[in-house]
Amino acid sequence: MHNAVRTPMALLLATGAMLHAGCADDLSQRLGPDANTEAPNVVADAGDNGVRSATIDAHVEEPWIYLDLDSGSEVDAALAESDDGAEAWDLGFRRFHIKLNGGFSGPGQGAAALLPDADFDALAELPAEAAFLEDTDDHNDNGVPDYVMSTGDTAWFDYSVTTHVLTPKALVYAVRAADGAVFKFEMLAYYNDAGNGGYPSFRWSPLAAPAAAGHPAAIAPQ
Repeated sequence: MHNAVRTPMALLLATGAMLHAGCADDLSQRLGPDANTEAPNVVADAGDNGVRSATIDAHVEEPWIYLDLDSGSEVDAALAESDDGAEAWDLGFRRFHIKLNGGFSGPGQGAAALLPDADFDALAELPAEAAFLEDTDDHNDNGVPDYVMSTGDTAWFDYSVTTHVLTPKALVYAVRAADGAVFKFEMLAYYNDAGNGGYPSFRWSPLAAPAAAGHPAAIAPQ
């Protein structure tokens, strides 16, 4: 009696195991080898005429998401925040904040200049009058460093106190990378298709130096 009960149960368990394995194999084949990998934090497109675009998944507070403007690729946070990789990144993203690899935020030459009335598509050369600013320490005692691109009049966004929505301003930055190279930069969006914040989209492209300039533009007094 006992053997008669145990044998069907053993067969049932064995059959279930084979079905589970078969379903798992079939699911793996349909989803592909990367089905279990996380979505990338940086989705970049090389675009045309040297113009790159990217969307950053920066919706969490930590870690910062770091970007190399030259390659358009993400720099691992552990590397970016180490002594060995401190100059491997150019921009850092966290929610609506953007930090530069220079000044208070990093050891590089990173800085940004607002280019009033500039047209992104038409701009090919860094204006000689561009006044670069570096990130600085917290001057207004709100617990957040003064990031050039996300603080005050030079912030990339307008904020509605009614809807609590951030809208990109119609402006262009000149962004100086950690190694001194200069790029034009324009914010495009902050929300993903589902309406969630923390997904900044933007485009950028190298800028030629002013014809008469032999050195990087100076940092403007703050």
